[in-house]
Amino acid sequence: MDLRALRQRVGLRSRDVAIELDCALSSIRNWEKGRTTPKMKVWQVISFAGFISMH
Repeated sequence: MDLRALRQRVGLRSRDVAIELDCALSSIRNWEKGRTTPKMKVWQVISFAGFISMH
């Protein structure tokens, strides 16, 4: 499952994910469109996993 599908499945907006990961909204959009690959720090991966599981 890709980021967009996962995000939509749990009812989050791109902006919500950007805020949780402390990154630019344009980064989220680029990741979802396959323009760039996420380069996340460990804390961001853990935070995102927890954020997704709460929803």
